[in-house]
Amino acid sequence: MTVEIEGHNTNNPAPKKIGLFAKLENEGAARDKIFAALYQRNSGILAKGLNASSILILGCGSVGSYMSDKLVRSGVGRVILVDPDQVELHNLTRSAYRAADTGKSKVSALENILKAINPYVRIDCDAARLEDIPKDRLKAHIADCDLIICAADDKLTQAKVNRIAMHHKKPLINVGLYAGAEGGEVAVILPDLTPCLECTLAGRQFNVSRSDNLERETDYGTGRFKPTIGLGCDIHFVTNAAAKLALSLLTAMTDEDGNANAGKLVSGAVARGENLMIFGMTPNFWFLPQALANAKGQYAFQSVWLKASKREGCPCCGPHPDTQDPIDAIQSTPDLSGMRGAENGTA
Repeated sequence: MTVEIEGHNTNNPAPKKIGLFAKLENEGAARDKIFAALYQRNSGILAKGLNASSILILGCGSVGSYMSDKLVRSGVGRVILVDPDQVELHNLTRSAYRAADTGKSKVSALENILKAINPYVRIDCDAARLEDIPKDRLKAHIADCDLIICAADDKLTQAKVNRIAMHHKKPLINVGLYAGAEGGEVAVILPDLTPCLECTLAGRQFNVSRSDNLERETDYGTGRFKPTIGLGCDIHFVTNAAAKLALSLLTAMTDEDGNANAGKLVSGAVARGENLMIFGMTPNFWFLPQALANAKGQYAFQSVWLKASKREGCPCCGPHPDTQDPIDAIQSTPDLSGMRGAENGTA
């Protein structure tokens, strides 16, 4: 299938027999063999039904590309990729891309990378901004996916994705990095079970025990975060946690027996009313030294779960949510007063 949006062409060819599987009688046998192998080392940890799961990844930079790699290697069977940008040389320092990918659209390059891991994973690509995807196509993506992962790099997209997820009752994982990638956050948003993303992020405060600001600098002309210096290993520390939470959610949703260990991570946190994780990758980051003062051996690579509360009158998760489908109003600009702080993903 070929999708043309904003002048970009992305191809999604049928998988071909490769290497070890060239002698198998049919593609179905090859596909079953690959997914069974991917599950073999995850048996008892992840649900067997992950090959039937579909994830929508918005933003295919450092966070989105790395997460998609980990999820496909874990056996997720379908990935929908959305990103308007092309791969540039500086992306190679902290993403899944290769030098040969420079100049290509990120979604097209990432499709090739994921197909090289598993030629039978289903990939759909939109090399476009969220607002520029035809509404019927975007609604189909939302209807088809089991989980939305937001790793876009601007607050406006973040807010729109939040409202779409809440309206369509789709779980959402939002990944953000703070200035210099010294810290980060992962929010797990479950409609009807947790506060929405806007309420979750509005509840945390910055500039606690620090003289500098954790908030990323924004380009006011585009609304996007300006490029930030940060180590790929620090970004991937947060992204690995987000991938584990995504697998936990998908397992909890597909594990009929409830015995797979991974599913207990998210369910346990939500049962305690906690849906936001804060990470620190450098010594004495933010409030973490105070929060973990009584735990021995603390220095860096720390994390805490936080509770969030719904804001009174929130249009997403309050007692009287908006009834209009946010996709139908996607060209409008939502109120961003509750969105603060973290760089949402990295380019």
